[in-house]
Amino acid sequence: MATAPVETEQPPLADYRVVGFQRKIVSPTPDASLPGGSCFHCGAALINCVTIRHITTGEIHDVGLDCAERTGLDRDGLKALLAERRAAERAEAQQLSAERRRLEEEALRAQHGEHGTLTRFESGCPCSPCRTAAPHGTMTRFEDDNCTCEQCVTTALESGDWRRTTGRVLLDAATGKVFDDARVVDTRFGLRWVLDDPDTDEASWYPAIPPKRRSTMVSKGVLLAEVEMLARRTRHGWLPLLRLSEPTTDVWGEPVPGPD
Repeated sequence: MATAPVETEQPPLADYRVVGFQRKIVSPTPDASLPGGSCFHCGAALINCVTIRHITTGEIHDVGLDCAERTGLDRDGLKALLAERRAAERAEAQQLSAERRRLEEEALRAQHGEHGTLTRFESGCPCSPCRTAAPHGTMTRFEDDNCTCEQCVTTALESGDWRRTTGRVLLDAATGKVFDDARVVDTRFGLRWVLDDPDTDEASWYPAIPPKRRSTMVSKGVLLAEVEMLARRTRHGWLPLLRLSEPTTDVWGEPVPGPD
């Protein structure tokens, strides 16, 4: 049974080695850029030219990347060339980007001042130093600092995403201090207040629905009271988030204790 002949012919560019890479562009007019080279193997017009040299004759030619990859050119040399080219392009792009940012920053600094100034914030800069320069009466000051001054609250209400409401807070039964980090969660036993202890990493749980007897909550060291709050619009409804007033009476109508 006859066997198929073994292919012994070398690829067309097997005797060439990579010696360089260059971009060749001609511009017949200021608005036109055309390929300035041509592929030695297929004749295609080229901008990105792989320079190759014959290992025996020393002839120098240009080929395109596609031809270089599929016509038997020295693969190690080609891989090294492409890796070097990509690294050089990345470095050039990073350098150009850094220089562009530097020039843009210089122009902005000349026009609007340094970061962290009111003029730079008003120019639209969103960086942290500029946000700290936001004046009262802006959403930036309200959202970043949870500022509840009259100006910031008015701005929040005018945005349509916030509104005044009444909400309950958990407070210390002895001092009347509000636990601002307490929150209500839905458990298998119903809604409960949870208060984390940062020193022990443990949590204390309290009923969210006031028991009939005030003493039941006092025995746990806490009370419940209602205060004016700002609620934010969410897809599930209005969520009370920011307290606008201090409690004066608890939900049982008793005065809230003050500090000694």
